[in-house]
Amino acid sequence: SSSLGAFRAISKLSELSSRQLLTQFQDCSQTRDSDSMCTQNVEITKLVEDLSQLVKDRSLTSDELGLMYAFKHGSSVNEALRRAGVEEKLEGFVSGQKVFSKVGGRIGLAGEVP
Repeated sequence: SSSLGAFRAISKLSELSSRQLLTQFQDCSQTRDSDSMCTQNVEITKLVEDLSQLVKDRSLTSDELGLMYAFKHGSSVNEALRRAGVEEKLEGFVSGQKVFSKVGGRIGLAGEVP
């Protein structure tokens, strides 16, 4: 039951993220905006999706999440945050995203029991 809930949350997130990315690319190309804001929004959306995939089946501490991100993507999550124009550390970034929840120092998907 918990696995099914996680699957549904990730499915919705993936669908939403894909639509968001497409919309952002279209908006940037229509306005021919070379400003870094479009790139940052796309990077943030992609980062949220990548982090969500890592916590879809379990909750992790920020250190664990950072290590898993680095292992899977070949760069640190802090580098990814900088590329996206985010000045916060991982914990601060995750706290500002509605898709995540933090309970007892562990990060999981919102609506899931960590």
